[in-house]
Amino acid sequence: WRAVPILTALAFIVVSDLYLRIIPNRITIPLTIYTLLASLPSGASSFGRAILGAVVCGLGILLLAVISRGGIGGGDLKLMVAVGGALGWQSGLVVFVLSQVVALVAAISVSIARRTILRGWLPIGAIIAALAAIALISNPV
Repeated sequence: WRAVPILTALAFIVVSDLYLRIIPNRITIPLTIYTLLASLPSGASSFGRAILGAVVCGLGILLLAVISRGGIGGGDLKLMVAVGGALGWQSGLVVFVLSQVVALVAAISVSIARRTILRGWLPIGAIIAALAAIALISNPV
């Protein structure tokens, strides 16, 4: 049952990123807090795992945001911190890497179809949220 609020928030994020092109702080910040607090009943090691996941995944996407010079937004970063807290650092990094691969394949496919290089927005947050939901359902924490 602890996963239901996380899955609900991830669903809202997918819709919000696809239609509004924004990942609201009013979802990501409470989601991050929830993922950390939800790990507490399982003990200190579970809480430590959630903190480590949030930090590692947050730093991973922060590094990519710096390298891409703004190609990754703050909402994506906060979402990845929450995902790391929910899934732990290993599954969180898998979601992060797969989201970037899916985004790359989508950008290449659209560029080929349009016969021009895709410039502009891609719903990275929606991809991260969808992959995180799949990871959470297939391997509950």
